[in-house]
Amino acid sequence: MDDDDKIINTAIGYIKVYFAFRFLFGCIAFFIGMIAGVCFVCYWVYQEVALELSYQRKYGAGWQAEFEHYHGTLSHAHTQITVCVSCMIALVLVLGWFCHKTFHLHKHRHRRDDVVA
Repeated sequence: MDDDDKIINTAIGYIKVYFAFRFLFGCIAFFIGMIAGVCFVCYWVYQEVALELSYQRKYGAGWQAEFEHYHGTLSHAHTQITVCVSCMIALVLVLGWFCHKTFHLHKHRHRRDDVVA
């Protein structure tokens, strides 16, 4: 009976290690995905703004008509930029909250009534 209990306890220990590694790799994948999302949104917003600025430099006063001729309405482009910046802010907030909840060291504080005067 002792050998069976030892085998079961060893198996349970291996299962715990397995799930700990899976959780660790899941967290790493989550962080990489969030950071990649923020980087992609930053890059996309940069490209949109750079495109508008290049049209302003290239066509001067009539840049809006040329931009709308090739890329659609300017208000639609601005709406896309606004949505992307909002998503980027949301991604940063979620990533920051998750990091805070995951890696925050809990400090034990003494309650006021525990302190003896």
